[in-house]
Amino acid sequence: MSLGLVSVLLILFVVIGAIATKRVEICLFLACLIGAIVLYGTHALSELGGIFVEALENNAWVMLIVLLLGGFIALLQSSNGHLGFSKIVDKICDTERKTLLMTFLMGVVIFIEELLNAMTIGACMKTHYDKKKIPRETLAYLLDATGGPICVMIPISGWGVCLMSMFVQEDAFLSLGSNHIKSYLSAAPFCFYPIATLIIVFLFCMGIMPKLGGMKKAYKRVEDTGMVYSEKSKKYNQTISENVVDGKIPVGVLIALTVITGDLITAVIGAIVVCAIMYIPRKIISSEDLFPILSRGFSDMLVVDIVLLLTFVLQIITGKMGMTDYIIEKVQ
Repeated sequence: MSLGLVSVLLILFVVIGAIATKRVEICLFLACLIGAIVLYGTHALSELGGIFVEALENNAWVMLIVLLLGGFIALLQSSNGHLGFSKIVDKICDTERKTLLMTFLMGVVIFIEELLNAMTIGACMKTHYDKKKIPRETLAYLLDATGGPICVMIPISGWGVCLMSMFVQEDAFLSLGSNHIKSYLSAAPFCFYPIATLIIVFLFCMGIMPKLGGMKKAYKRVEDTGMVYSEKSKKYNQTISENVVDGKIPVGVLIALTVITGDLITAVIGAIVVCAIMYIPRKIISSEDLFPILSRGFSDMLVVDIVLLLTFVLQIITGKMGMTDYIIEKVQ
């Protein structure tokens, strides 16, 4: 069996295993370990350790950005500034269609991180959905089908940074110029799957895409019982104070610094500093709580960083196996 074929089987193992077990990090690690054993035999562990070091050296900036984004998100959550967007849309969502479209538009605007996207929009829109008797399943679908594709296509999101770090290793990408953010944006029109997903979401919001399967059952439940959510989600219904400014200004600073400097690390650090300046004097958070909150945000992103590191390691291993050349040969 050729090494190229083995590399393809490893990727299939990760995909199928992740879907079956919901534990992508374990599947990635096993694939890396198996690949190292196939490549290096009895020296697999020592060589695998070297590959981990190589992956860290080449992608440390990506993992740092992810951690910093986690800290920034934790600060927004502590101030409840991420919920303030609900006041902006309160008077707009007077029909079901407008409510769905506003959810879609907010999903496009809040593109910093998929987690922040889901938590922000979910928290500030659920009241509007309840008033219009729209199933919570609809909100969940719009959050998942909007946040992911948008974050993939925008270079200052966690997913964008991850993909951009892979692209910078390609000569074709580097030939587009030294500004990696602009180069990444030039590739956005070729993200066919995210674009198709967003189109489907928009058609659903407009009432053109029919309600199928579980979604159809959810609407039937609301029609029969008036319940917009299941019993299991009751614990997530809580009233929290909101402030538009505490959310808009830090996010605006993050976007502005990214555009001006072209450096996402500088932008995130600047946004964190702005959060501290805004929150501590007003006693939204105390100076003693600042670093514990940041640490909690960092820890929330550790799993993401682990997945990224294992992905980079597997990329190196499959590259050594000649996966790209194997696929090109078979396609030709």
